[in-house]
Amino acid sequence: MGIMPEKNACLYSMAGFGREEALCGLMAGPRTGRRILGVGVDIEGIRRFEGYRNRSDPFLGSVFTDAELAYCFGKEYPPSHLAARFAAKEAVRKAILSFSPLVLPFRAIEILNRQNGAPSVHVSHEALEDHGMLVSLSHSAEYAIAFVVISGDAE
Repeated sequence: MGIMPEKNACLYSMAGFGREEALCGLMAGPRTGRRILGVGVDIEGIRRFEGYRNRSDPFLGSVFTDAELAYCFGKEYPPSHLAARFAAKEAVRKAILSFSPLVLPFRAIEILNRQNGAPSVHVSHEALEDHGMLVSLSHSAEYAIAFVVISGDAE
């Protein structure tokens, strides 16, 4: 992103498969009045999720929303997608703990995909309504990893 944004300008990402998306709500810095409040990272073994063949499993229902389960079980190999979303939920919780004692239930954190395929975070808690959140997911054959950045208004 080698371009210095102008005052009141948005930061743009080309990660959306060629489509620019404004990230105004996340942009941090002295000109925006926003700052990075927390970061979180988590890695999960995919093998941990291989035993879950049915989306009605009680554990899965206690951790994932219906939309997340529909997405994961709509894929050829659900365990890698379950592991990535679980890692993202853990990363969100760690990022929140960087600036708040709030510990959210897993189902209050939803990892969905935008139309362009990029993952996004949706949090169901009024204390976090005005915070910007970015998530990045990746996986190999054995592990899934997630990285989260949370920004908010500077005090």
